[in-house]
Amino acid sequence: MVANELTGSQLMDAQCWLWGQDIRHPDGNLLTRYGLHRGHWDTGEHNRYYWHEVGRLAVLLWSGGLLLVDASGAISLPRTGRLPHARPGARLGGAFPDPRAALQGPEEEPAPGRLAQAYRWLADYEAWVARHGSAHWREVCASRWDEAERTAARLAAEAGVRYDPLPPIPPAGLAQRWAALVP
Repeated sequence: MVANELTGSQLMDAQCWLWGQDIRHPDGNLLTRYGLHRGHWDTGEHNRYYWHEVGRLAVLLWSGGLLLVDASGAISLPRTGRLPHARPGARLGGAFPDPRAALQGPEEEPAPGRLAQAYRWLADYEAWVARHGSAHWREVCASRWDEAERTAARLAAEAGVRYDPLPPIPPAGLAQRWAALVP
């Protein structure tokens, strides 16, 4: 990776931001078109989206990251500041797991295969957006990201605060970046 590419938690931060764009797609919410179901936390204030194959796999995403749960446990990819981690105590039964329980308990370093499963799910979603979101949807999103970064840099300068702009989102989206992380 070169210095002007998204790395580490920046990549997950950009993905969460893209999900926020995808729910505002001109032709309707791309997350629900992909098959995710919209829900709310108990407070009803924040959205979460989930996908569940009974007894096989559950995926939960929200503004704070991604949680993937199967019979062997959970893996969490936080949006910012922390590395991906495994939650071995969280297990997938017949119903969708309580995300609060899956996000509690001991953390472990995730096994490479588990991490690859999460990256593959993200790459598959991004590839689907490239095929079904519209011909240039990720280009629109990349342009919006650049504008948001320019605005943040300007506001920081006006306030006399240091701001390190985030690298751009590739116009083709993040599918190749996620796929490159799969061993």
